[in-house]
This record gives sequence, structure tokens and C-alpha cells, in this order.
Amino acid sequence: FTKWQIVYEPSTLTVRFRTTAEPAIKTVRLKAFDTGCKSPSLMLNINTRKKGDVTAAFTAYSSEANYALLQETTKPLQKHLPPGAVWLLSRYPKLTQCTQ
Repeated sequence: FTKWQIVYEPSTLTVRFRTTAEPAIKTVRLKAFDTGCKSPSLMLNINTRKKGDVTAAFTAYSSEANYALLQETTKPLQKHLPPGAVWLLSRYPKLTQCTQ
């Protein structure tokens, strides 16, 4: 079952998406982001109730916010996952390094 739909527009560096939970189309302007390694990582819950351009709705990434988001989105799967799997997964992004 389709839970979300996404369209990448490489020529305009734009991404459009919608989810089953929040079907209004959202737009992200990739040009608006500083992609340098010294820039903070950002995140957005794709089930945001916002509509249209959501570029400014991105917030600073944190492991805690990522954990809360993963707790919410993996509820149907958690009984099949080993204890601590969601917590461990939520910390994974902090283990990666930017290379430019």
C-alpha cells in the first residue's frame, strides 16, 4: 500500500511529496539549504500538516527528535523488532560523517 508519494524535479532542485496521513502536496526547495559540512543537519516530519512550501518548516536535527519520530512511525512494527532497535536506529545519523 502506498503510504507516501514523492516527485523529484532535478531541473529546478525541487521536491514535491504527499502522504496518506496528510495528502496536501508539500514542496521543498533544495536550493534554500546550505549543504556544507559545517551547516547543521535539518529534519522534517513528512506527515506535517503544513501545505505548500515547507522548506522553512525544517528544524534542527536531534537524536531525541529522530527517536520520537521513529517511535511514532514504527508503532505497527515494534512488536517484531528486537528491544532497543528503534533507539539504536535513531542514533545512526550521528555516526555518519560529512565528506565534501
